[in-house]
Amino acid sequence: MIARAIHFYMNSFRGLSREVWLLALVMLINRSGTMVIPFLTLYLTQKLDFSLGQAGLIMGFFGAGSIVGGWLGGFLTDRIGYYKVQLYSFLLSGVMWGVLLFMQTFWSIAVAVFFTSVIADAFRPANMVAVGVYSREENRTRSISLIRMAINLGWAVGPALGGLLIKLFGYHWLFILDGATCFLAGVFLAFALPEKEKPVSDEKPSQEEETNERHSPWLDPLYLLFILSSLGMAIAFLQFLFTLPVYLKEDLLYSEDQIGLLMALNGVLIATLEMPLIAVLETRRQKLFYVACGTLLIGLAYLMLTLSSWWGFVLLCFIFLTLGETVSFPFHTTFALERGQASSRGKYMGMYSMMWSVAVIVAPMAGMQIAELFGFGVLWYVAVGLTLLGTLGYVAVSRIHGSERKAAPLKA
Repeated sequence: MIARAIHFYMNSFRGLSREVWLLALVMLINRSGTMVIPFLTLYLTQKLDFSLGQAGLIMGFFGAGSIVGGWLGGFLTDRIGYYKVQLYSFLLSGVMWGVLLFMQTFWSIAVAVFFTSVIADAFRPANMVAVGVYSREENRTRSISLIRMAINLGWAVGPALGGLLIKLFGYHWLFILDGATCFLAGVFLAFALPEKEKPVSDEKPSQEEETNERHSPWLDPLYLLFILSSLGMAIAFLQFLFTLPVYLKEDLLYSEDQIGLLMALNGVLIATLEMPLIAVLETRRQKLFYVACGTLLIGLAYLMLTLSSWWGFVLLCFIFLTLGETVSFPFHTTFALERGQASSRGKYMGMYSMMWSVAVIVAPMAGMQIAELFGFGVLWYVAVGLTLLGTLGYVAVSRIHGSERKAAPLKA
């Protein structure tokens, strides 16, 4: 039985292109060096003696830079290509982390953080477009899952190593190693996956597709509805990172190590379940069906917190959150990627990246305000409501999308 499970797990990785594996390795290298952002607020308050308000404003500059970077990355991807955007983003990010180390005043740090975020987040749309180019339609969702796995593994390594470095050597090593891993990822990309290599999937749209090609996501009502539904879902989901730990610590009196173990459960379950689960689901139903199901699971997770503060319901909350993310997010990204055609995918993924950046800004601000004014119980009900609205939005998108394909079949 165990041997069959291992065999099935290994099979879920088969059929993915060499280029996708290399992109995943690039992401693992880069995300393993993610050390500054998890500790930036502590660095500003503990090392530079900034107030909490000043630190919060600087993080706001980071979020604003992320939004601009998402748009810029999408725009440049369609203009100069996904490969150059990824490479320049890595190399320039490495420089910016080094520059940030020498900034000491509020405005110098705020400006440096903004431009660092712009450059770093310009990478995201280009990377997703690269996955689309280097994967085939039948395994595109699994290819995205492999990239997600690499990111999650990197996030598990980076902050842990960063905490150790602070304890042993001080904060300055965070900036040095974060910048170094950006350079290393760029160099690895340049030598291991050169631009001249022919992509696995060299898409040439048919005459019908060229006639109906969607050049701008801003003029695509269906995609705008998808993004709006996704924004509500993302704001609800991100309470998992921003407000749920505070609730566990302040209201339920969990210790930091207990909260850390629950957070680690998320990464372990994703690494264990996502690839085989996507391999089973990938070709069985439409992508938006799984997006809607995963969104409902996220809502069910927060509903657990409204039922009881017993540890079993808290554990179920984390399990449902992880299952919802695992079922929904790979198909979510795949739909966004495939909605645009070959010449406009950068713009589509740029808007997608911007949506997540907005959610990262809104989620902690709105979540903390609701919790402070009305209590965490109300916040969890609001999160459930947002997931229900998101699910209804996805159902509407699915129906309209189905009607579009019947009227004029498009590759999306």
